[in-house]
This record gives sequence, structure tokens and C-alpha cells, in this order.
Amino acid sequence: MNPRHWHVAHLAARDYYSVPRFLHERGRLAGFYTDFWLPSPLSRFEQLLGRMSGRYHPELPGSMVRAENFRSLFRHFKTGSSVFADWVRIGKDFAERAAADIVRRGLRPDHGILAYTSGSLELLELAAAHEIPGVHVQIDPGPAWYRTRAAELRLWPGAESDPGMPDAAYLDRVQAEWRAASMIIVNSNHSADSLIDEGVPREKVRIVPLGSNLVPLPNPLVAPTKGEPLRILFAGSVSVAKGFPYLAEAARMLGKGFELHAAGGNRLHRDFIDEKQWPVRFHGHVSRARLSELMRSSHVLVFPTLSDGFGLVQLEAMAHGLPVIATPCCGGVVEDGLSGFVVAPRSAEAIADRLQRLRADPALLTRMSRNALARIGAFDAATTAGMLMETLDAAA
Repeated sequence: MNPRHWHVAHLAARDYYSVPRFLHERGRLAGFYTDFWLPSPLSRFEQLLGRMSGRYHPELPGSMVRAENFRSLFRHFKTGSSVFADWVRIGKDFAERAAADIVRRGLRPDHGILAYTSGSLELLELAAAHEIPGVHVQIDPGPAWYRTRAAELRLWPGAESDPGMPDAAYLDRVQAEWRAASMIIVNSNHSADSLIDEGVPREKVRIVPLGSNLVPLPNPLVAPTKGEPLRILFAGSVSVAKGFPYLAEAARMLGKGFELHAAGGNRLHRDFIDEKQWPVRFHGHVSRARLSELMRSSHVLVFPTLSDGFGLVQLEAMAHGLPVIATPCCGGVVEDGLSGFVVAPRSAEAIADRLQRLRADPALLTRMSRNALARIGAFDAATTAGMLMETLDAAA
């Protein structure tokens, strides 16, 4: 049988278009369907909509891409009763139109369809009707993530506005996507376990970690001098679901000799932060260049998330030579005791203990920095692309 060619469909610039790029490089991409696509990185359209500046990649020829820019703008400007209702409406319209386009262009027995959360159902149903593989990529741990956030908001009253749980229509759509798929790809053991707990058959689920083209710095970081603080970095959404309050509490426990910086949009209420008086310097949302500067000036990244599909920031930090302290509720990047530490979720004490170890032992910090630089090789784009191709070939 000829190698299977894949139609890929996803909203947004998911992982910088890594999956369609991988397939195109190997001559296995039948077509790519997305919401926005720019004809070049310097187009007038991009200049008018600066936030869409990433909606282009030179490795994907325009002839392989199908997008409806103006219809997609209309989809996003038309809002419904809730964000979840919008996700259902947008995902359904996107998947229906992508499926219709695939049918018009011709669907062959050696094709397959790969699509992503909330925008895959109609495409997966098309695949099933034509008896070809329909692969669903779950971008997060599913409904369990929302339950985790809701529980955490009860533990930290007044921390954030409560957006509520997803409505039935959204949950029904996600579960219908799981049922329609012949295979489900997730990026971590944590996501796999979350879906299996929701009733997804274990044999349907495959784990393929995210990859990266990051180039590691040539040298490990320099441990802080005797009078210099250990600089700790948090990067991501400053929120309860990311476990930020536990890191902030750890910083309070540690006191002098430690300096905590937080880069990322802040979901916590200002009066809540003022009440806690945590020793944190908040940088707010920063550019990629500024984040790189913060990583170069830090000694360790802490990623205390309570639920994540993967957490690419771990790889970004390791490329800068930073050991990472993470929970097991994300992609398995950190090798405990080698390239950082894995700690129990919701444990400020465990975070403080590991940070104290790094501050007290410069040789340990340097050794972990070297191991972190080496670790990202396991997640380079070529390696993870090979894993993806093996997984998709198994779906055939």
C-alpha cells in the first residue's frame, strides 16, 4: 500500500504549524486547513492585524493551505452567550467547511484526516464514513482541567474571577470527537491519564510529546556568587491553575537570598495580590525577546502547574541552561534529580526545599544546568516528528 497522505486541520498557529510542516517535509501532506493564513510575512493584511503576525510559515507553500480569512474574522467577531458556546460554534463551522472542501478536492483510500480539539468532529465523521483513519489531537487534559481550576478557586477565594465550568454543548462536542476518532494523540502521560479517567478507551490513546527547534546555549549558567540571590523565574499565565500561589508561598518561606520574577499575563486580582504581599516582581506579558532575556538572567525555572497538556516553556528554559522544577501534571520533560526536580502539585514546601538545595550547592546547580542543555535533544523536532510519523503509520 502507498504511504498514507494526511489532511490536517486546526485553528490558530498550533505549535507553529509543526504537524503540517513535518508531513509536508516528508511528502505526506494532502492539504492543510486553518482559519487565518497570510500570503507572506510582510503582507498588508498582517500589518493591519498585528496579532496575526504568526499566521504564516515559509516551509508551508500556499498551494497546500486552505484558509478563509474574512469568514474567520466574522466567526470571531460574532460572540455568543459564553466562550464555550463560541468554541462550539467556531469549531463546528470550521470543521464543516474543511470537510466540504476535502470532499470537493477528492478523498482517496490512502488518505487520513488529523484534526484538533473542538474543531474535529465533522472531519472525523467524514473519515469514518470513508473508512479511513480519523485522528483527533487533544490539546489539553480535557474536562479534568476545568474541574482542577474550579477546585483551586475554592482553595484561594478571591484570587480570580470564576469563568465557570464548560456548558453541556461544549462537553458533548469534545466527547463526541473522542468517540468518532479512530485514534487520539495527546502530548503527555498526564493528558492520557485524564482522558482515560473520562472513559476514553486506553487503546485509542497515543502519547507524542511536542518538539522544538530550540538551539541550546553553548555553556551552562553561572551559579550565584555568595552575596547574589538565586533568581527564580515563572513564565506563563499567573493563575491558580498554573499553581502560581504555591510558588509565591514558597518564595515567602525562603526569604532573603532568593528573588522571584513572574513573566506572563496576570489573572489574579490586584487586591488579592496586595493582601498576600508575596515577594514577587511581576513583569506582565512580555515579548519572546524579553522572555529570553529573563531566562538568561535567571538560575532556575519553576513550573508548578496543576494541569497542562505539555508545557513548552520547560524546553525553552532548558535551552537557556535553566534547571526546571515542575510537577508531574504536564509533559515529562524534567528528569528528577538530573535536569531539575519533579515535585508534588500544591506543595509550597517541596518547591522551597528544592530551591534551597540549589542555592546551597552551586555544583548541583551547574550540573543540572549541563543536564538541562543536553535534555532538550530528546525533544528536538526531528525526533518528535519521527515519533509522530510512526504513530500515524500505526493508525493506517
